[in-house]
Amino acid sequence: MSDFSRFTGLQYYLAHARNTVHAVLDLPGPVTEDAFRALVGDVVEATPHLLWRESLRDGGHHRDTTGDWSGQYAFISYNDAALAPPDLAARMAEPLHDTDRPAFRAICQIVPTAEGPRARITFQTTHALMEGGDVADLLRGRGTERAARPTVSAQIPLAARLAVWLVIPLFWIINLTMAALERKDRGTFAMARIVISRVDLRKAARRAGISQRDLAFALTTHHRKAGKKAIFAAYSNRPPARIHLCDDEFLSVRMDEVRIPLSTDFESYAKGLSETLHKRGPSPMFTQMWYRRINQVHRWLHSRAPRLYPKALFGFAPYDVVLSLLPPVRAGQAFPLLEGARVFTGSDTGTAESCIFAMSKDEVTISLWSGADRAANVDAILDRAATLGIAAEVAA
Repeated sequence: MSDFSRFTGLQYYLAHARNTVHAVLDLPGPVTEDAFRALVGDVVEATPHLLWRESLRDGGHHRDTTGDWSGQYAFISYNDAALAPPDLAARMAEPLHDTDRPAFRAICQIVPTAEGPRARITFQTTHALMEGGDVADLLRGRGTERAARPTVSAQIPLAARLAVWLVIPLFWIINLTMAALERKDRGTFAMARIVISRVDLRKAARRAGISQRDLAFALTTHHRKAGKKAIFAAYSNRPPARIHLCDDEFLSVRMDEVRIPLSTDFESYAKGLSETLHKRGPSPMFTQMWYRRINQVHRWLHSRAPRLYPKALFGFAPYDVVLSLLPPVRAGQAFPLLEGARVFTGSDTGTAESCIFAMSKDEVTISLWSGADRAANVDAILDRAATLGIAAEVAA
């Protein structure tokens, strides 16, 4: 049995963008299939909306009440060290929408290593159902129910509301034109994963006089767009309360955008980035209202004139990079099986490059979604980390 929940504005956009999110957990040893199955059951019990079925055809989620997730997990053990695991990226590229099954998958791979067999557990779902903050909450044993999040009212001046509606038609034309001219090939995009020492990051941030977040952002962006005056970046934050008529009704994330002045000198660039973000402060209500309204317009027009919309629109973003920092993750706090696991959290963001950071006590994992220049981006990050005295390595 199920009932139906219509997409909110942000859910509509993310669903049509085929935007997915995942958590990859590298464990220090193997696990049994029974233990993995029990873990999946515990995760589903803690996050029941993982059982929802996502439908672009119907424009929303069918809220499954049967609790059946039996077909959504796979346990694969490789006993022969000469056999390479199948391409996890190929499995994760399989659609999660309009499948008549819950919009999530869980995969456990037992892979032989020089130190003995180890488990890699991957959970994946659509971004319309989950976000990075949910992963951190889940691993810390906190609820992910949206009803528990408070909503506050905000007085938005009439002039601001009118300004949004006056500018939207022009922005709509610009947005569709830029998407139609997009030349990035989504097929070249893939995930790269890097691990850096948080101890070293903390020391380097202290020397630079900026926060760990700002230094991590600088570390992964300074090499981009050489020859330009600024990097156009989007970054997420998660406020404690939802603002009525500004924030999305389901998802908690807020996106903001900023132009970061470029400098050939890394120290100057890092301090400029830090100053820019701190001057910006929390995402302005006007920005959130703007995102909400433009999604409403896209949704209304797309349903009535779909031929106006190029396929590239929903995977397109005008940013050089999208940045996101999760709240601190503690893998074994709620699920003892995951004690000691290294946690990566990433997102398929179409043709928009993204970089998602997950901090634990001793490490920071970086999940980089990047296109054809992915290898060059990784090398630039590793080189800069070495210059700053931060231990860094590429994860398998």
